[in-house]
Amino acid sequence: MEKKELRAHIKALKKQHTKEQLLEQSLVILNKLEQHPDFIRAQRVMLYNALPDEVQTQAFLEKWHLCKTIILPTVVGDDIIPVEYGKDTTFAVGDFNILEPQNEPYTGGFDLMVVPGVAFDRQGNRIGRGKGYYDRFLCQHLEVPRIGICFDFQLVDEVPTEPLDIRMDEVITLKSVEQEVFELLRQRHLTFASAESCTGGNIAHRITLIPGSSEVFRGAAVTYATPTKTKVLGVPAGVIERHTVVSQQVVEAMAQGVRALMEADFGVATTGVAGPGGGTEASPVGTVWIGVASKDGVISKCFNFGNHRERVIRRATLTAYEMLSRHLKK
Repeated sequence: MEKKELRAHIKALKKQHTKEQLLEQSLVILNKLEQHPDFIRAQRVMLYNALPDEVQTQAFLEKWHLCKTIILPTVVGDDIIPVEYGKDTTFAVGDFNILEPQNEPYTGGFDLMVVPGVAFDRQGNRIGRGKGYYDRFLCQHLEVPRIGICFDFQLVDEVPTEPLDIRMDEVITLKSVEQEVFELLRQRHLTFASAESCTGGNIAHRITLIPGSSEVFRGAAVTYATPTKTKVLGVPAGVIERHTVVSQQVVEAMAQGVRALMEADFGVATTGVAGPGGGTEASPVGTVWIGVASKDGVISKCFNFGNHRERVIRRATLTAYEMLSRHLKK
């Protein structure tokens, strides 16, 4: 679906929801944001003043500007100019009929950016309203964590991308990706198991937070030490020696091994370098291989999730679930 077509599709879906329904969903989504580790840590947060069809932030802004430095975007020409939001801030209607703060431009740093959009996918790809304001602004602050927030109907299987589009680190919506996987597996009477190295059991942790997860989750093998991958999962020592522990060959053997060990329909595996040390030229910090095994074989992919240990673990976990979700949808 092209971007223009996707925008029209999302607009039609929004009309199926009342203002009250969107406000109720917004409260749940923003509650999830409040509990996110990046938001808890952040002292300087860029948020936004919502349009009627976006996750509603007005009460959230009122609450958090007393505890954190809150920065809002204003549009000047073709650019976003950040402005700090305070109790004495005055507003004027700007582009797209958004209320924009009229204070002096904010010149400090950022700890987190919370970004709206017309549509997102689970890989963090986003489309806005077509002017590229956010992409031009975000590319100047690539070191700052980026979280997209949206309603469930704005989350699609795939967003068309262009070279200059900036991807979100994570997207928060009503239904988590592990909840989606749980429902897909339960509907098909299928199961999965996880073999985890760099994620340290986080895949297992997130699925077992869901009531009834025993219907779909067989168990986990946290094979953190290299010899354990051989002893528990049957990864040949020679494969590890030839290709290193952070490799396609090892993650695929892990995924196949845990699938057989747990007698599951799918095996999901991770191996990587969460940091801050341990990186090499071939596998720098943030490198993670993720594999998904089924009766039809194994799919695997290499990612780099940056150099923040907790964020690497979280993003690797979410991406593992996303890969399993996409496989199930096929």
